[in-house]
Amino acid sequence: MKPVRLGVLVVVLLASIGAAAVAAKPLLSAHGEFWTHMYIGPYRFDIQVAFNMQSRGGDTSADHGNLSMRYFDVDNGKLAAVVVSTRIYNIYASAQGGVEFSVDFGVPMGADRLPGFRTFAFRVNDGDTEDEFWMTSPIWYPFVIDRGQIVIH
Repeated sequence: MKPVRLGVLVVVLLASIGAAAVAAKPLLSAHGEFWTHMYIGPYRFDIQVAFNMQSRGGDTSADHGNLSMRYFDVDNGKLAAVVVSTRIYNIYASAQGGVEFSVDFGVPMGADRLPGFRTFAFRVNDGDTEDEFWMTSPIWYPFVIDRGQIVIH
């Protein structure tokens, strides 16, 4: 093979690998793990939240990720409920800064303590000094992050 053809082949190969890497990169991604607390009726919970999501932009069917919440009874420290995402979609940069997204949930444990817990929208913000995690129910409800962090790329 002539050196010119070999050089062209190498350039084309490297360009195609680079294009594939750029195409696979998410337009927006966020992840975090933190502890918070919440009162639901007579129940008081410490909640461990973990999430990871990516938006490819445009078509929301390309959005993917997961979010789980483990609810611990404040009085006895026992695991009281578990909520896991069955679908994450509509991931986009919010006007207030951060990322907003919608989640459909399943409740494999503790559904009696979390009635109607099925679909919510969330907003997360990677703040300079304080991260934020908000949920709609039906208004924006802020969670206090006791410890942990949120990272947005």
